[in-house]
Amino acid sequence: RDYNYGLHCGSLFGEVRNILGVTGASYLFAEDDALFTEIIDTRAELSYQAVKAVLESGAQFDFAHFWEDICFKSGPIVTLDFFNQVVVPRYQRIGDKLHQHGIDLWYTDCDGDGRPLLPGFLKAGINCLFPFEVNSCCHPGELLDQYQGQLRIMGGVDKMALGKGPPAIKRSE
Repeated sequence: RDYNYGLHCGSLFGEVRNILGVTGASYLFAEDDALFTEIIDTRAELSYQAVKAVLESGAQFDFAHFWEDICFKSGPIVTLDFFNQVVVPRYQRIGDKLHQHGIDLWYTDCDGDGRPLLPGFLKAGINCLFPFEVNSCCHPGELLDQYQGQLRIMGGVDKMALGKGPPAIKRSE
């Protein structure tokens, strides 16, 4: 074929945050971390089973994508311990299934400063960031230099400039 074909792999935290709101998700995490973890487990299992079924049907994909929005401008919404101990292993299970089927490019839509989560993303197989908002943390070149060859970035512009047209976008680079 002469086009790329992507597989959407779901969301473990982002959809939970959408349903509960940031405040509700924060309270649930603080007051009942076992229930919060169970919700993440359920989302992970649903995502894994959907990915498994589609891949084992014989469908061929060039990349996988994920929607997480687990960060704000100032950093992650969850603690690093929770991310590394609960979220990353569930990502890894999905990532292992993707790799078994030859999918080596997996990006996540995660606005905000995701730098603290990058080691976990990479460990799990998520190796591309989107939309990589330059106002969130740093210039994309800094991270590309730091994670030489391991990381890819889509975006790298000021998304607030997008609606203002090409000259404003060019000035934001």
